[in-house]
Amino acid sequence: MEQQIDTRVLLEAAQVIRENGKRKEDESYVYHQIRLVSSHDGYTISLSDSKVSITVLFHNRLQIDYQKMADLEDFYHRVKRVGDNRYAAS
Repeated sequence: MEQQIDTRVLLEAAQVIRENGKRKEDESYVYHQIRLVSSHDGYTISLSDSKVSITVLFHNRLQIDYQKMADLEDFYHRVKRVGDNRYAAS
């Protein structure tokens, strides 16, 4: 599953979350229970929920933290929906 994660999908979802999400005091954004944190220089972003964290590092390297593969699969599916902006109609 980890090899199937596309950084383009993550970056598209990050943009949708930044545009449509609720900005928090810590300068993160939350949209459909997915939290976006961006580094000050913009080279690193992190998308997460309570069970999974995917960080896009410099040169599109990924750092992925999760306990169960099912959690990662569900999270990535939700990220893809956000990136495709399919939640807008919901």
